[in-house]
Amino acid sequence: MTAGGALLGVGLAIAASPVMPIGAARLAEPHPGVRVDLAVLAVGLVITLAAPLALMIPVAWRLASSPDGARGGAGPAAPPRRSWVATGLGRAGPVTSTLGIRMAFEPGQGRSAVPVRSALAAATVAVGAVLAAVVFGSSLIALISTPGQVRAELVGRAGSPVLRRAGRPAEQGHGPARGT
Repeated sequence: MTAGGALLGVGLAIAASPVMPIGAARLAEPHPGVRVDLAVLAVGLVITLAAPLALMIPVAWRLASSPDGARGGAGPAAPPRRSWVATGLGRAGPVTSTLGIRMAFEPGQGRSAVPVRSALAAATVAVGAVLAAVVFGSSLIALISTPGQVRAELVGRAGSPVLRRAGRPAEQGHGPARGT
């Protein structure tokens, strides 16, 4: 499965190369079109193949060396941990929404336990990273497409004498602008 995904990724990278890069970076691309960079593709293929193995081998080793194996031990049943978020939101709605909220926020117990908090934190960070990339990309496109307007706005708000000097046009017959 991993090998199939890695090979599919290499194929998609080659197929997408004519339309990359996107946005303002496309203007700076010296050689547009299909590009097959074997070194980059090989490194990506090796990482895609090796990363899951590197993550699975320690877990498999630990499970294989434990006395109970992969089945896990039959210990005493712990009381279920209730999420205060699920409890609070569950009181406000119908049974179906309460069940959905509990499935999302309660980690479970025993072999069905899942890392809810870390998964929620990772999803939050991922959404924030995507939003940051979108905002940065749109700001960069605005800067490149209207440099004069952006510079005028920066100079208008500048508290720095350097920015004010850089934005002030030279006065007629007096050479470049000087001072603040």
